[in-house]
Amino acid sequence: MFTKSPSRLTTRKPWILAGLAAIVSTMMLVLTGCATTGSHGYTPDYCTVTAVGYYKPVAVPGTQRRLAQDEAEADARRQLLEKAGALPACKGTVNDMIARDQNFRAEVLNKVRTAEVVDWKVEPACGKVTVWMRLDMNVIRAIVAPRCP
Repeated sequence: MFTKSPSRLTTRKPWILAGLAAIVSTMMLVLTGCATTGSHGYTPDYCTVTAVGYYKPVAVPGTQRRLAQDEAEADARRQLLEKAGALPACKGTVNDMIARDQNFRAEVLNKVRTAEVVDWKVEPACGKVTVWMRLDMNVIRAIVAPRCP
């Protein structure tokens, strides 16, 4: 059986209380969001675009919605690339840097390709799919910054 009283156990081993306090405080920070990345003062500069893809006749039945969504996502990525390309860079715009440097072009296109799909809405009665996508322009600026003297 348990022969020691809890008060004697905690007075002999204060590190147990300190460890429990550290675990509880860490859990509280995580649960309240203070231990996440957003608490460091980083504010994203999201550019959100909307694109619509329309149903088209297809050879394989049941694929109209998916093809319309793919078309809308591709159009949204084109819009995001236009917005990112218009950002100012060291000498001109991001588009100018894309034209000069293939590695930079690959990095920017990768960030645009992996942009977040915020939401999408299917309207079968209208025969269309609407897609909302966003890209943090600070990510593009972070790619530009090391290349500017």
